[in-house]
Amino acid sequence: MAFEKYTISAYCGRYNEANLIPRISILKGGLASFSNRVVIDYIKTCSFVLLYFDKETNRIGFEFTDKEEQGVRKITSNRRRCSCSIKNFLNYHKIDYSVSKKYDVTFDEENKLYVIQL
Repeated sequence: MAFEKYTISAYCGRYNEANLIPRISILKGGLASFSNRVVIDYIKTCSFVLLYFDKETNRIGFEFTDKEEQGVRKITSNRRRCSCSIKNFLNYHKIDYSVSKKYDVTFDEENKLYVIQL
């Protein structure tokens, strides 16, 4: 059996069971906050995210990338979390963020996006 290095502490936030579920929270200040599982599984070393919105199904799509291009949002991190400001995106699409909410993340194979259902 090979040894596997434990690196959870290298990622944002503290270790706990809730952080190991892939979730994205939309906070009442207009931030998208990513759980440790999202960071470990999806973001990895990406510094930016592109945002998509499907009006028909009321879903937000996230495309994590290292490419700085038009429309990307910078992912920031501190000791407590990884997040990015999406306030302008939420306002543009008239998405209510007056109350913080957590959403489970799924992967949309067809569009290659990580998705939350509002």
